[in-house]
Amino acid sequence: HLNYRLSCPRMDSILECETSWRAQDGPRSCGCPRLSVTHGSVRYNMRHEQGNGNGYEKLAQHYGWALGRMFEYLGFKQVIILEEDMEIAPDFFNYFLATSPLINADPKLYCVSAWNDNGYGSSVDDPEMVYRSEFFPGLGWMLTADLWDEVKSRWPSGYWDEFMRRPDVRKGRHCLRPEISRSYTFGEEGQSQGQYFAAHLSRIKLNTERIDFVANAPRLLHHVRNEELFDQWVINQVRTLWV
Repeated sequence: HLNYRLSCPRMDSILECETSWRAQDGPRSCGCPRLSVTHGSVRYNMRHEQGNGNGYEKLAQHYGWALGRMFEYLGFKQVIILEEDMEIAPDFFNYFLATSPLINADPKLYCVSAWNDNGYGSSVDDPEMVYRSEFFPGLGWMLTADLWDEVKSRWPSGYWDEFMRRPDVRKGRHCLRPEISRSYTFGEEGQSQGQYFAAHLSRIKLNTERIDFVANAPRLLHHVRNEELFDQWVINQVRTLWV
């Protein structure tokens, strides 16, 4: 998967970011020499020795270690987590750049995700649409240092995504997510051993249009700026359907 990630067409888009950090666990080669030679730019690799437990427990340990390094040691205010078995849309980073001010301004938001769990090709059609969701999607997502400060002392020993969905963690807050996913997992042989891949994950549509959320934020993101605006937008949509 890492070899695919380094050679995929979107790698150049990833390297347009100011700084990218790669967190790797386990003994396999991280591929960083290829990254620096191929793209001629300085990036950073962090290596974490695997702990004990099953795959999901090792993954949670690695996430906790990497997030601690990002926020506490390196001092980042926000971090986008992108796993090695994911493809991204051409406007992936534009989407996160445009939604970044929202997550900082609204205490009722606790993450931004690129993924729509219900984003089957037969069910979605608007590449500009963004929603507030009570469900934590993951699979290409952004969190803030403030959220990490909340959860770091009780970070789980396993199944970190289920932890993020717990009511006492979410605390009634929302996550932004697009109608058409800006990420797509090709990890049929990942930790879940391909569980649900053919029946669910493989059917999720990846956006192919380059939407400029940054330039059009007042039009595209106004309805998700806060909970009240989004609730009113939903009411208006329902009323339109009744007419």
